[in-house]
Amino acid sequence: MLQLLQSAPKRCTTMNVYERLASGVLRPPNPASRPVTPSGFAHNGAKLTCPRSAMDLPQTKASMAKMAYSRQLLWQKHQILLEEKLQKRRRRGFRCERRNDSPSASSSINFADPIAVKRSAEAFKNRRETPAEDEGQRENIPVETHLIGTDEETVPFSSAKPSLSDYVALPDGIDADEAWRAMTEEEESLVQEEQSLKKEIEEEESLSVDDELERQVAAEAAALEEVEFNQQEKERVAEELETHRMNYANATWQDIVQNWKQEMERYASVSWSEIVDREITRYHKPGELAQVHEKLSSPSRKRDMQVVSRKLEERQQKAEELRHMLQEEKARRLKELSNKVEEVRRKRAELCERKREHLERRMEKAKENRLKNISKIVRKAREDDIKVMEVHFINSMEANNMRHDVIARNLEWEHRMNTLAAERAKKNEEKAAKEAAAEERRKNAEIVRLFQIYEALLSEDNKEKSDTKMVCK
Repeated sequence: MLQLLQSAPKRCTTMNVYERLASGVLRPPNPASRPVTPSGFAHNGAKLTCPRSAMDLPQTKASMAKMAYSRQLLWQKHQILLEEKLQKRRRRGFRCERRNDSPSASSSINFADPIAVKRSAEAFKNRRETPAEDEGQRENIPVETHLIGTDEETVPFSSAKPSLSDYVALPDGIDADEAWRAMTEEEESLVQEEQSLKKEIEEEESLSVDDELERQVAAEAAALEEVEFNQQEKERVAEELETHRMNYANATWQDIVQNWKQEMERYASVSWSEIVDREITRYHKPGELAQVHEKLSSPSRKRDMQVVSRKLEERQQKAEELRHMLQEEKARRLKELSNKVEEVRRKRAELCERKREHLERRMEKAKENRLKNISKIVRKAREDDIKVMEVHFINSMEANNMRHDVIARNLEWEHRMNTLAAERAKKNEEKAAKEAAAEERRKNAEIVRLFQIYEALLSEDNKEKSDTKMVCK
């Protein structure tokens, strides 16, 4: 008994079309209902009760309405899950954007803040006056000053909100129009401008004021060295001329000829342009050597220690002023760049807001169109259903009328048949009565005839008897 119960087919609960389309449940195959075809099975061997795509449905208005209704049910079913996924994706993108935009811990001093610049300058002075023995301590000083000087309020370009371009994107199935393309191009240009400004800020921060100061001091020192070198060169030339003049004053004719031959041999190995250049460079104005000699031999060239210390202090004061000027200039440039970055980000935020509003308007319009299409499809499906019901009603009424007509015709035929049978029976009765009457009349006539014959025979017998009697007489 148990085996019979187990082997008996299980009856499954039937679902309507909307529930099957919404849930996607596989229905067990029913060989008795229709033949099994290879296209009626899925890849895993199970038979599909709902179509795998819209093309598997019969393309009618009623099927389109059912498909729209099933899509609406699916959206209502999974709406909360999809919203949670979207929120997680947005939070993950926000964290990535914050991580990319946040400044590194080892960045340089924030020159956009004058207070931070002043503190860094004081720390630099302290380091120069009291140098630390440990290099680790020397490295920790700018980090502390950086930590003290940096703040979210003093770093406007690093504390700004992340860009919203990742969050404003076209969903699947929506094409970009001209306004969206224009806003996208503008956003790309703003992103490129922001990246270039950030790169300029990084380059500006990577430049050190001390390096710039050292370069300028080195340039001034190089200029002074060049001046001193020119003076030393002039002194050397004057000394050579003086020694040459002394040599020529004490030289004999043979020495002059020998020097002239050596000079001619040297000239033979060089070109004419080099000879002309050499002659021009060795040319001096009259009295120039005497002036140089007097200037070099004057007692005013002796340096006083007070004057040297005063000049050194002046140079240090000038270098300090130059350092402050460079710091202020750098802070001003960084502030301008940060203001430009803030302006670009503000424009990007406004652009993203405009894109979001534009997208919301398009989504609202698309939603209205979708609802209109769905309502139109549903209305047409209902109209089709009503028409089908009307057709069914008309067909049923026609069938009922035809059945009533047939029944009426049958009744009429039966009535006519009964009438004909009654008439026929009446006619038969009348005929039988007529035949009986005729038979009666015939019998009566026969009786009358027989009676007449009998009478005739009697009369003839009587006549014969009378004749015989008469004859006998």
